Amino acid sequence: MKKFLSARKKKAILSAVAAGICFGGGNVEAVEQFNIDWDGKTLFNVKYYGASDYTDSRGQFFEYDGVLGLNYDLTSDIKTRLNEAFKWWAEILGPGANISQPAQYFVGTHNVANAFATSFSFRNGSMTQNPNLFNEIFQSGQNVTQFDSIDDIPLDMSTFKLYSNDDTAYGYIVIGQYIGLDEINDGGYGFVKPIYYASPTPVLRLGIDIGSVMFHEIGHSLGISSATTNYSFGFPGMSNNLSTFKDFDEKTFTAHLYDQNGTQAKPYAAILGSENDAAVYKQFIEVEPDPEGLLTPDNIFLVDSSQAAKNTGKLYLYFAGDNVTEVLDGRTFTRADGEQISGIPINLWENNRPDFAHIELERSMMSHQNYRSYVNFIEAELAVLQDIGYDIDRRNFYGRSIYNNGVTLTNYQGYSKRENGEYVDGYNNATLGVGLHVYGSNNNITQAGNIF
Repeated sequence: MKKFLSARKKKAILSAVAAGICFGGGNVEAVEQFNIDWDGKTLFNVKYYGASDYTDSRGQFFEYDGVLGLNYDLTSDIKTRLNEAFKWWAEILGPGANISQPAQYFVGTHNVANAFATSFSFRNGSMTQNPNLFNEIFQSGQNVTQFDSIDDIPLDMSTFKLYSNDDTAYGYIVIGQYIGLDEINDGGYGFVKPIYYASPTPVLRLGIDIGSVMFHEIGHSLGISSATTNYSFGFPGMSNNLSTFKDFDEKTFTAHLYDQNGTQAKPYAAILGSENDAAVYKQFIEVEPDPEGLLTPDNIFLVDSSQAAKNTGKLYLYFAGDNVTEVLDGRTFTRADGEQISGIPINLWENNRPDFAHIELERSMMSHQNYRSYVNFIEAELAVLQDIGYDIDRRNFYGRSIYNNGVTLTNYQGYSKRENGEYVDGYNNATLGVGLHVYGSNNNITQAGNIF
């Protein structure tokens, strides 16, 4: 489903600007919540809000596109499936998580025909991606303020600042409706819970599985997102409004992005869609320098915004990191200038804005393609999580992955129970584990290793 990272900030919270709403000090009502554990660790605390929990301020918290949220209640089946998505993530992150408290998620409903998620990180009252405190909950044992209810979040909607200097971070999820309408199985809300819960490939012929949708969206909230600011203006002669990167630390997803010329993303770089836009931007900034000194003529990130670029099959934007290179095992993709790159394709522009938060491997879970072949992350996507700082045992989920094309080989690598980073006798108990995954084409592979 589509992720609205900047749209969430401009609409799901920013849309309450005119009202100047501040959350805090309200009465805490009973809201259904679940703790999601792994091996004795509580990784997620998930609080569900619906029409039965509606107050004006809560409706504003889950507002989108000028319409208040909490329009309906989630069914128990849908909540069960949402919790299964969180359990899959607990299984991936739990063994390596350095965690001292659970990450909190606030989940609400809306009548928009979509679903989206993000996370928020505040330090000294201001939003920050440097560091991303939400990611650090899992990666370094970061402690943040915990809330019994969204009513307790001291957020000033008019400034997007907290009335508190305490470190704060939480996840935010909106579940829409009217998607793939299935009145028999989902009460008309558009999402369904399949009978079988643990297939790594889709099993539904009709309807949309809310579990796989949320698995994707939670992935965004865990850091597969780009820290961008989209302005409502451009300079005369530019084909798109101006977008820039925000500040971010070296571990983030954004820090691993490279443009069509191989330029690595840097904080406050101008994201431009053509050579013409780059020339216009440079000329303007040279004549009218940024008074804060953040935007400079040379800090440019060039990603072709044309449909033609999307149709070439070449890399105009890619993610690169050591773990991704290891998984690719020599597989390369062709960059726009013809260079062979050990990196994976990232989505380009949508609706005249950079949409740099989707991994465009063929039909993969974190892509933005209309058809996706996977309910889980393929191994290259797990490698992305490793490159942005998560401690994950990829071999617990994939015995081996082959991304190359045109190879003939016998695979002696098996797949079984994991202990202390090694395969041992016994059945592997990963919910969505895969013994051998072949991503590449025109291969002749014989599987000789045992798969348990």
